[in-house]
Amino acid sequence: MNTCTIFNGAFPIWGNAMASIAGADCPCRTAVGSSRERIGSLQRLTSNALEQSRTAMAAAKNLDWTGNAATLCARTLDRDTRLATSIDDRVRQTGQLAWSGGSS
Repeated sequence: MNTCTIFNGAFPIWGNAMASIAGADCPCRTAVGSSRERIGSLQRLTSNALEQSRTAMAAAKNLDWTGNAATLCARTLDRDTRLATSIDDRVRQTGQLAWSGGSS
């Protein structure tokens, strides 16, 4: 059983009144679990939105359009597609950090 070890059994201010709390499940674990769930949910939502953005940008890039504006637009779409991919990678890394923080 995981117990709260924040005070290491020493309760100088509250004396024995706090001793019973030391054996209880640590509220930190509940907070970590909730945070992991929230991060996972936001990770999925963000990744889905970024995938939709990349799909839309790929479709826009395939338009039959020529000229300076078309070239600028294509370059911007390329840049933004790379940015979306980079953000998605960072979102995944954040999700991995939530599970590898040693607070299981």
